[in-house]
Amino acid sequence: MKKTVFSFAIAVVAAALVSCGNKTAQGDATDSTAVEQTEQAEEKEVPIDSLKELSCDAYTAKVPEGFKARSRVVNSSCNMGFKEAPFTTAAFNYDAYTNIEKWKEDMVKQGAQPVEDITANGNTFSVFFKVDKNDQTQNFYAATPRGEGVMTIKAYEGAHQMDKAEAKEVIKAQMQILADNVTLK
Repeated sequence: MKKTVFSFAIAVVAAALVSCGNKTAQGDATDSTAVEQTEQAEEKEVPIDSLKELSCDAYTAKVPEGFKARSRVVNSSCNMGFKEAPFTTAAFNYDAYTNIEKWKEDMVKQGAQPVEDITANGNTFSVFFKVDKNDQTQNFYAATPRGEGVMTIKAYEGAHQMDKAEAKEVIKAQMQILADNVTLK
């Protein structure tokens, strides 16, 4: 009887090992295929700071010289940054829920002052300037109509050692460059 139970136990263990061996072999094949597909996807995906343009249904923004993409487009919003002082951040967006007149009213309500409009690629951008309440960050805002909504660009300075007036002029010039690199769809 002991011999029969012992033989039966060996047969069960052997069957379990064979069964596990097949599953492991199949698992290894499946796992290596999944790893290979993941590696191929990662190879195709360009790192964010290497992107040359950011695009959504409303617009395409090319990344100008001196700037680096800081995000991919999420819905219709994306960011890029200037690599040197004043370390400008540019935020692009499309707002389908407002129009250009309402946007201008909102800018004035927020304490922004209108400055000279800019024209780029056949579009006129209304431009506003504002210094934050803490008197630290200079912000330029630009918007142009697109369909029922507006395409917007916000550019603001980062931490830098430049003279404030000089930084303001750099950011103002960058607004034109940023607008020049936007194509509305």
